[in-house]
Amino acid sequence: MRVQVEPTRVELADDHRFTVGITVTNSTDVIGGYEIRVLGADPSWVTLEADELSLFPGAWQTVALTVTLPVGVNAGDRRIAIQVRETTPPQDISVTEIELIVPPREAVRMALSPMTVTCGRSGRFSLITENIGNTPIAVSPIGLDPEYLIQFEFTPEIIELSPGARVITDLRAKGKRRWFGSPVVRPFGVGGVDPAELAGLLADQRTAADAKK
Repeated sequence: MRVQVEPTRVELADDHRFTVGITVTNSTDVIGGYEIRVLGADPSWVTLEADELSLFPGAWQTVALTVTLPVGVNAGDRRIAIQVRETTPPQDISVTEIELIVPPREAVRMALSPMTVTCGRSGRFSLITENIGNTPIAVSPIGLDPEYLIQFEFTPEIIELSPGARVITDLRAKGKRRWFGSPVVRPFGVGGVDPAELAGLLADQRTAADAKK
């Protein structure tokens, strides 16, 4: 029995799906039976074109294996193995490893609660941050005020999250209060930035605010 698996090293694309070819050759002089199994992968991830083969002497057949990993699989290197076992004498077993490289994918989801607050000079919100990527992240929340009239205070200023984790951050938004007339609506948004870039972005916001005065 001869077994060839191609490729044996795979870097996953965004859809986390890949296909390999498993070629089994009957190198004996009698009809051979073969059983193919995938080791190290959840059965729900695997689509195997055929898991049992019967080959005449000298014949060969290629079977397509498609593996789709869940999007939430952590970044890093993984290994699965292809086992081909002869069900007829001499009942040899071949095991071929496939190296999988899951590239890091950073993704953050943020939401404010409540969405609207009626207040005086300041209002308090909860910022819900969730790591929907596959690698640990550190992110600094930042307020986005198109009029540069609101000051933002986040506690804590840096959020560290493992894949799938979520955390609630306190946000205090402050602005000037009108003494007379109808209340003023102050729309704003929130975003997340690399902590190393936070100081520079805040300085840019202060410069823009000063320019509007």
